[in-house]
Amino acid sequence: DRDDPRLQSVRTIPSSPPLRVGTSYFGFVRINDNSNPTVIWPGARFDGISEPSFAITDRDGYGITFRAGRGSGDVLAGWLTKSGTADGDLGRVDAGAREVGAPSMAASDKKVVVVFAARGPGEPWHLRAASAPRGKAPTLSRELAPIQSGGADALAPVVLALPSGGFLLQWLEGPAGARRVMARTVDDALRPQGV
Repeated sequence: DRDDPRLQSVRTIPSSPPLRVGTSYFGFVRINDNSNPTVIWPGARFDGISEPSFAITDRDGYGITFRAGRGSGDVLAGWLTKSGTADGDLGRVDAGAREVGAPSMAASDKKVVVVFAARGPGEPWHLRAASAPRGKAPTLSRELAPIQSGGADALAPVVLALPSGGFLLQWLEGPAGARRVMARTVDDALRPQGV
């Protein structure tokens, strides 16, 4: 997205018409043409947020997730209506760790999934995921231990909904300087499928 002096972490949701969202001093906001941004979720806790990730649905509007704060921040998730207003509160996803990476979000016909990398003190990065019925914001995450190799860093995940059901999960795995791109399909319950 092009820079906007009024916002940080600007992202355009390819809706009709497109919605531009980001953060300002007042909270998480929507950019309006030729006027001041409209606050969607107020608060000063959005300092240093990651680029927002979103899920687009035909019926439920748009899911949004991002990390607020630096590495030791929180993963937050919520839903927007098709007009770009808040559809409920922005909620915190329990990360179960002290450091979290930027999250990714996708929605299938039944579920919404948020995935991110996390680690506790002295631990390697590992993948965590939270899911909820579509249109709801997930709040509780769990480690995706069977998916990644044991002991290796797993970070920068991206998740996409598949038309046939389930999701495609992609991430980077291995030590710094020798990471490789990994991908795995998972079902709606986030169980690994295939190779």
